Amino acid sequence: MDIRKFFKKESGQRSTESERGETSAGEGEADGEAEGEKGQQASSSQREQGETEELQQMDRETEEDQVITERGEQTGQERENDEAAAATHSTTGFDLGDKDTGPRQVKLKSYPHDTFGTQKRAFSHSWFEKHNWLEYSVNQNEAFCFPCRVFGKNIKHDSLVSSSCKNWKKALVIFGKHEMAQTHKDSVVTWKSYQGTSKQGNVAQMIATANVSNIVERREYLRRIVAVTSMLGRQELPFRGHDESEDSPNRGNFLACMELLKEFDPFLQKHNPPSNAQYISPTSQNDMIDCCAQEVTSVIVSEMTKSKVYAIMADEARDEKAEQLAVCVRYVSEGAVKERFLALAEIKSFDAQSIANEIQQQIQNYGLAELKCVAHTYDGAAVMSGSTGGVQAHFRRLHPEAIYVHCYAHQLNLVLCNTCKAVPEAVELFSLLECVYSFFSTSLVNHHKFMETQAKLGLTKTELVQLSNTRWACQLRSISAVLETLPAILECLSAIGSPIAVGLRAKLYKFSAVYALLMFQSILSVTKGLHKFLQKETLDLAEAFICKQAVCDTLKGKHSDAFATELKDFTVLQSCLLKKTRFSI
Repeated sequence: MDIRKFFKKESGQRSTESERGETSAGEGEADGEAEGEKGQQASSSQREQGETEELQQMDRETEEDQVITERGEQTGQERENDEAAAATHSTTGFDLGDKDTGPRQVKLKSYPHDTFGTQKRAFSHSWFEKHNWLEYSVNQNEAFCFPCRVFGKNIKHDSLVSSSCKNWKKALVIFGKHEMAQTHKDSVVTWKSYQGTSKQGNVAQMIATANVSNIVERREYLRRIVAVTSMLGRQELPFRGHDESEDSPNRGNFLACMELLKEFDPFLQKHNPPSNAQYISPTSQNDMIDCCAQEVTSVIVSEMTKSKVYAIMADEARDEKAEQLAVCVRYVSEGAVKERFLALAEIKSFDAQSIANEIQQQIQNYGLAELKCVAHTYDGAAVMSGSTGGVQAHFRRLHPEAIYVHCYAHQLNLVLCNTCKAVPEAVELFSLLECVYSFFSTSLVNHHKFMETQAKLGLTKTELVQLSNTRWACQLRSISAVLETLPAILECLSAIGSPIAVGLRAKLYKFSAVYALLMFQSILSVTKGLHKFLQKETLDLAEAFICKQAVCDTLKGKHSDAFATELKDFTVLQSCLLKKTRFSI
């Protein structure tokens, strides 16, 4: 009898065999019916379709069994391969997968056969392709549901979880019913979530990964803002304008630079920051400036810490709203002398004790209290330089080792200023220079005539310089400018002819005025070099003393004969000018 017809007939008469007491087949059907009642309620047509698919699968398995029977025993090589595969996936009694490895899907060429009545059935590795959640235990020769076994919650009396599945005859039906259960679907969702978490990290990491593009964009945006802030700071330019509204034609340097960058930067053209994170408001600009200041100051403090000793320089500066104290430091770093601006503090009281306390507070704020202050220097004001009640006296009580040094550049300025005030001819000369500057600068008409006259006489166009009581370099520049443009000044004053012009022309033709111009040009040329030398960062006390002595010797060597030669040359120039302008002194 054909074996296929026998199994078809046997499958069609399953109920009869059950009544005749075939144990394994009857138990399988009873288990299938019990699970069908608990799992789902299907229509009779769906059951018939399922049975048809089962019969077809059984026919395919029967054919495989028949082929194996006809071929006889496995070859020795095949048995060795299966045994090696089983040994690879087998451990001491437990060879199923875990959370990290996933379901253990062992693929063998031949699985152990179990007898179901007159039939022999075995596990098939083709089931793995249809059910990726399925796993097989070589040691137990049983099938399990991996997600329900590992991730399932409150699952009891399930043949694929607790007691496993070994009924290969009804395996496909059992798999299908189990796959439709809600508990299995929940377990699969949990399994997939765990896989995603393992690959992408926890929830916080996944959120960070999702926002990584936004973070990169914001950092690129901030890079441009910091670059603009650094550029304006290096160039000492103001950040804001009086009107920063969108309709304002001049919104300030910071916003203007950002708009200019946007015209040429594709990133800024595409980037659209949220309204609460544009970082261009006045508050944000101040925060950026503070951040840059902290970075620069940290480098200064680091260099001072390595140097271990330093000197303090302080001076007051008043703006339109408050009195401020500028604190600078001087130290040696890598063999070079450096002077750095440290802090700008607002002071409420102007007495010596308050100023000294503010300097000490700034030293403590930047962590310099442990370093040794070896010197401190201020200007010549009594509140700063007083030996008993000045800032230097109060500061020396806190730092006994600090030597007070008066600012040599300021001393030189005071000497020149007080000396000139004691000489009436010098006072008259500088008053005359200030009047000449005011005459040609306050009136635009007179200024244009002055510049046109210089061009007419073939002189290099030169602007007159205003005098300053605190910067004596301006005095030299003013005297030099008048001497270089004197022919143009005299001709212009003669052409204007106003009473003020006539009076100025008469004073400039005096011998005393000409002599004073030449004398102060010669003297201030010598002191100009000393001014610049005393302001060098790398200057020390020994060099300052030597330079001062050299200037004193130079001034003592000045003789009247040198001025006589210069006056002779100037008299010739004056004579030529008189002939050209046709008026007398």
